[in-house]
Amino acid sequence: MRSSSKGVVLLKCKAEKATATLQFYVSDQSDMPILGRAACEQLQLVKRIEPLAKTSVSTKEELTNMYPSVFTGLGEFPGVHHIYVDPTVTPVIHGCRNIPLAVRDKLKETLQDLVHRSVISPVTEPTEWVNSLVITEKKNGSLRVCLDPHDLNKAIKRQHYSIPTPDEVCSNLAGKSIFTILDEKDGYWQIKLDEPSSKLCTFNSPWGRYRFRRLPFGIKSASEVFQQKNCETFGDIQGVHIIADDMIIAASSEQEHDEIP
Repeated sequence: MRSSSKGVVLLKCKAEKATATLQFYVSDQSDMPILGRAACEQLQLVKRIEPLAKTSVSTKEELTNMYPSVFTGLGEFPGVHHIYVDPTVTPVIHGCRNIPLAVRDKLKETLQDLVHRSVISPVTEPTEWVNSLVITEKKNGSLRVCLDPHDLNKAIKRQHYSIPTPDEVCSNLAGKSIFTILDEKDGYWQIKLDEPSSKLCTFNSPWGRYRFRRLPFGIKSASEVFQQKNCETFGDIQGVHIIADDMIIAASSEQEHDEIP
């Protein structure tokens, strides 16, 4: 039993295509009741489809071998992005934070890899802004390198580009039954920065300063900028719905889904 629940009850539930006895958790909170994925599958409200089963491709390796250019290197949107800042805000320079000894070698390797991929570049000249570095460990053991732009965000001017809410996207999915969900890998890094903006995103490390050449995670305008770039590139495609770096391709039939360009 979950710690926040008051009990468990089994209820017989009926949907249009199926009937199932489901387990519900009883709560004293006035929350909206929800069905999990397993319950929705039992009631045949949703169905998982593996489209690759219809093709000659059966493994990830076969797919990457068929389309090597798609899976090589870091993608990028056309053009460069400029980060606008309020000139009346005083720039801040942060020192290097203490890096745990256990991850120092892995961090150094990660920074070298990002330099090789042209995500960051070493900085030797003075810069007005120097941010702190934030590192988190992913599930696979690799490190995610981010800025802590707490002070920089006070100066950044937002794009104020509208991002749809999940409820708005769901309303557009009414009547759709076939879905493909895409998550854009290293999404923000697909946006190149111009040099002045890149210097704003300078950060300290035990081995000197670096600057992001791609839009870093943590910038308060990043999600709006990425939404705009995505909409400019994919927004006119019928059946494509975008929330930041998540994309849903929705259709009423498999044929309609497969015909979406």
